[in-house]
Amino acid sequence: MVENLIIATDAYKLTHHLQYPDDITKLYSYGEARVGGQFDQVSWFGLGMILHDYFHIKITDDMIDEAEKMSLQTFGTSAYFNRAVWEKVRDLGYFPVTIKAL
Repeated sequence: MVENLIIATDAYKLTHHLQYPDDITKLYSYGEARVGGQFDQVSWFGLGMILHDYFHIKITDDMIDEAEKMSLQTFGTSAYFNRAVWEKVRDLGYFPVTIKAL
């Protein structure tokens, strides 16, 4: 299980919110298997584990503080860290996402 979901990513992804319009209300993302791998077929396995390990934990102030500190150490500023959004997720008590899968 991931200790801090906020920083369980590539550091540059903490800056993605800066590329979105100010009035955005929804965002759609997707993942897919890459072409050219070792195998010519893909078998999806593990979605239940991913949902449990990543999306059933509650965001805490300690997680937000740790992520902001990491952002400061990585970029030399905490300006790239979207603390306000993570505080909203903390206050909501769950991740406001819809997941669709085959």
